[in-house]
Amino acid sequence: MMPAPPVSHPEIAMSAQTLLNSLFRYKASVDDELLDALNALGAEARSDDFRSALRVLNHAHLVDRIFVANLQRLNHSYAASWSSEAPPLAQLSSDIRETDRWYTDYTSRITLPEMEEVKTSPSPMVGAGACPAKRCWPMW
Repeated sequence: MMPAPPVSHPEIAMSAQTLLNSLFRYKASVDDELLDALNALGAEARSDDFRSALRVLNHAHLVDRIFVANLQRLNHSYAASWSSEAPPLAQLSSDIRETDRWYTDYTSRITLPEMEEVKTSPSPMVGAGACPAKRCWPMW
């Protein structure tokens, strides 16, 4: 079996960046569909199951925001990645879509050196210290 080519090869770098961007565009599309479906539930939106679903979505959103801060080497104000109460669906939808746009924009312009760069995480939730960007992504 032949060893994998080095990651710093330009064609592979473009492919990795393109793939990463396409994954975040897909995530944004799926988030839109899910949020629209939840919004269409109407009266069912007051159920305990619905509120539980919002808390899970809020958790995923908080983790996304923590990684946004880490990727920018910024501190964040989150004390935990979980909240017992989620914001209303309209606010959560707006926040999720804004974060999806950030990731889509970021991954559309990220360079190979930035993808390979070791980030230092100031966050106690991630653990202070080195965090290679490819391991800092929520999906990795």
